[in-house]
Amino acid sequence: MKPVELLAPAKDYVSAVAAVDYGADAVYIGGARFGARQAAGNSSEEIARVVEYAHRFGVRVHATLNTLLTDAELADAEAQARELIAAGVDALIVQDMALRRMNLPVELHASTQMFNHTPEGARFLSDAGFARVILERALSLEEIRAICTATPAEVECFVHGAICVGYSGRCFLSRSISARSGNRGACSQPCRQTWDLTDGRGRRYITGKHLLSVRDLNLSARIADLLDAGVTSFKIEGRLKDTGYIKNVVAYYRRAVDEALAVRPHLLRASVGESLPDFTPDPSKSFTRGESTWFFDGRRAGVASFDTPKSVGEPLGYVGQVLRDGFRLDRFSYGTPAGKEGDSVRPADSLAAGDGICFVTPAGSFGTNVNAVEGGIVRPNRMEGIAVGAAVYRNFDLRFNKLLEHSRTRRVIPASATVELSREGVRLTCTDCDGVTACADRSLLLELAKNPDANAAAVRTQAARSGDTIFAVREVVVSGGEWFVPASVVAELRREALGRLLQARVARPMAHRILPENQAALYPSERMGADENVTNRLAEAFYRDHGVREIAAPLEYAPSTAGSCVMRSAYCLRRELGQCLKEHPTLRGDLYLEHGTFRYRLDFDCVRCEMALVDCRRTELARKYDIIDFDLGVKLTGAGFPVYKGKGARLQRALINYFLDYNTKAGYKEIEPPVMVNEASGFGTGQLPDKEGQMYHATVDNFYLVPTAEVPVTNIYRDVILDEKDFPVKLTAYTPCFRREAGSYGKDVRGLNRLHQFDKVEIVQLSLPEHSYEALDGMVAHVEGLVKSLGLPYRILRLCGGDMSFTSALTYDFEVYSEAQKRWLEVSSVSNFESFQANRLKLRYRDAEKKTQLAHTLNGSSLALPRIVAALLENFQTPDGIRIPEVLIPYTGFDIIG
Repeated sequence: MKPVELLAPAKDYVSAVAAVDYGADAVYIGGARFGARQAAGNSSEEIARVVEYAHRFGVRVHATLNTLLTDAELADAEAQARELIAAGVDALIVQDMALRRMNLPVELHASTQMFNHTPEGARFLSDAGFARVILERALSLEEIRAICTATPAEVECFVHGAICVGYSGRCFLSRSISARSGNRGACSQPCRQTWDLTDGRGRRYITGKHLLSVRDLNLSARIADLLDAGVTSFKIEGRLKDTGYIKNVVAYYRRAVDEALAVRPHLLRASVGESLPDFTPDPSKSFTRGESTWFFDGRRAGVASFDTPKSVGEPLGYVGQVLRDGFRLDRFSYGTPAGKEGDSVRPADSLAAGDGICFVTPAGSFGTNVNAVEGGIVRPNRMEGIAVGAAVYRNFDLRFNKLLEHSRTRRVIPASATVELSREGVRLTCTDCDGVTACADRSLLLELAKNPDANAAAVRTQAARSGDTIFAVREVVVSGGEWFVPASVVAELRREALGRLLQARVARPMAHRILPENQAALYPSERMGADENVTNRLAEAFYRDHGVREIAAPLEYAPSTAGSCVMRSAYCLRRELGQCLKEHPTLRGDLYLEHGTFRYRLDFDCVRCEMALVDCRRTELARKYDIIDFDLGVKLTGAGFPVYKGKGARLQRALINYFLDYNTKAGYKEIEPPVMVNEASGFGTGQLPDKEGQMYHATVDNFYLVPTAEVPVTNIYRDVILDEKDFPVKLTAYTPCFRREAGSYGKDVRGLNRLHQFDKVEIVQLSLPEHSYEALDGMVAHVEGLVKSLGLPYRILRLCGGDMSFTSALTYDFEVYSEAQKRWLEVSSVSNFESFQANRLKLRYRDAEKKTQLAHTLNGSSLALPRIVAALLENFQTPDGIRIPEVLIPYTGFDIIG
């Protein structure tokens, strides 16, 4: 019988345990380095814990080691691989063939990053010693069937989660826009950004839409088809998802796979154990951009998500009527634009207070939360932008998420027990569903029972109590029931036997297919292009040994991708827009995707039914004027640490001095605090433990680099008792700030949108509680005046509860507009924390009656420099260069960067 596997993602030990408990047959998890998700790394010790837990149920653990390697990294990668093997992993998922050449004693799986899409390629990989081939997502059922027929390797297929719009391992879009590369585990996801569709000469057909963002995959209804095609591993995407997602989606697919296996007796589940969730799983209630079968049934339109790259959730209906403080929610009707492939419309009356809802309109998408539902009328937290006809989705189901949070589903292994009683003693034997057996016995003299039937019944009851073990004893056979045995003895023996049964299960070796490399196997082609990612000497030797004669220099390490194809895809924008070249389109001539200074020509291959993006970028402003050097920053430190040069450095200094002067003139006292803080300081203002993963930590001294000057400045008053007359306390400070930020890189000024180190001037106030909102209004007005003085287009947003940090009672965001990026950039958040921070800091004051009370704390950015610089460079372009705002000229000493 052939084993079939449900494979779940695991970000860490907690999510791995959730995956196992809710029914996974295997989990895949990243080591400390060289995995395709830098943000999901784990130590070898942590992975060893995962292995120990998973192997109890026969659940396999696959470690991701699937990034490209340089020659300088080969030794470290091999050391990482051997650490993972020592930790007990069952397989390594690899992209780079260097790992095939390291003689690793482990099963190897060919990552989807190898772009596994042909029968010939899959056959070669099995000949090369790969036990499993993980398929490209864009394959049809017929293509999958052909691959399964062609290779003796196991075939793994994605069935759920996010889809890479480009072919896996062949996409260089992130690399072309930023220093971050998907092939190095750090994709910046530019495909999820907004793009303009143009003719390249100024005419814009579509503006500000997510033209490369596609819906998420859901093949739960096609598991039977995949089984019959020969697939034996069903993979759920999502190593960065939370445990609620893992519980819900794994439980849902467990049921789907089990239903398909029930009518296929030649197949069996790859692990053991029963998981009965205490909720009804529903993947539409976890993160989803909308469901799609992608190209499983052939290439088709209707797979895109132009309006938003975020989770929209369950389709509920549309806005039928807008009221003063609410709207009437009407159901979708058949054929409405909002109802796309995979949508399953939910009853409108299922909405409840606390739910999150999302509106999708031609002008874009936005969200809020529900305050109340009265009949068909929904009362949202905010009404901005709600219009008749807007499609309504629920992207947060409060009741369902509470069920997930409180779910206590356990996975148990069915077992039986036999209890043998005799005059000389007792033996209890436990046997699980795999036939693994363990015994425990006692030698003691037993007496005849007064009631043999009752005695036997008591023994059966006691032997079946498996407690909090992983076993569920379903059947107990008692022999010698006429001999009386105390219940305590049976309980001790049961605990011993089940403990030994667990030890026996863990000690059993897992089956592995560690295969040799067939040196005579020929690679399907004699030539390898720049997009095939041969980046080190071991990989090059591997391919040359297998018949490849010509290997192009890898695009991954090219100084620039300008002029190169940076993405190929089965997704076609013409097809999605109803403008297929085979069907008399109205859009003719070349088409381009543009975002800021970045431009990509769209090439359409109608024979292969593919689309390609060719990098046709404009000159970047930062490089053009030699004011910011991102490449030098990468050399010195890494991505996200730019070097400011010449007038760029002087502009930075000018902004800092201007901001500080502006603040001190308004009565703020200037502070120059340290840029490292202790753990108590991080806890006091709420950064720890909540955002520990985003902070840089000096482990030897247990200090943290400041993510904002708010932390040291506010902590000046930790454990301090003030008098009423001391208020208000107004402080300002400049510091560099350090954050492990992840997200979009800038376009004209590449990298300024998200940095790991950036400069910021902060304002902090301590206030009496009765005056704190008056102080907040004053701070908002102060920051508004500062932004106005720079001459930048701006807007102020009052955030709803779901968008604020958990520490804040009320927050206003300031955003400036970037003309080149066609987007708003947040440059300041001004917040009232009321007594939250003060309670942690023990920041108090004596009132008029000499009683100690908690003060209120407030803070705001005044301002954050990187996005201000980006907005200045992008909004103040002139034919002669970048104009400097008048208020800054006394500080810069020049009026133009040119």
